[in-house]
Amino acid sequence: MAFAHNTPVQFIPGIGARTAAVLHELDIHTISELVRVPEKVLIELFGPSIRSVLTLIGSTQQKHIYSVHSHIQQPTFKQEKKSFMKRLHLAAQFVMML
Repeated sequence: MAFAHNTPVQFIPGIGARTAAVLHELDIHTISELVRVPEKVLIELFGPSIRSVLTLIGSTQQKHIYSVHSHIQQPTFKQEKKSFMKRLHLAAQFVMML
């Protein structure tokens, strides 16, 4: 099944309301943002069942997304680090709630 890179995560089969809410808290709203997160991080947050979602999206989807965005200016290391630290902090808060 193919999805557009701008498909909201809540429309992916296998992503429920709670998972979508956590992804939104982590500032992940679309498939293109979701596939940029390392699989290990997603498994740590949501458990091994997230693999079925990643399989559904497919690795070819990720390659397509990067080729579509190749003309867009890439964020700097400092911007990436700040975004990663924000997401890591929110993930830690989520894990503490469990």
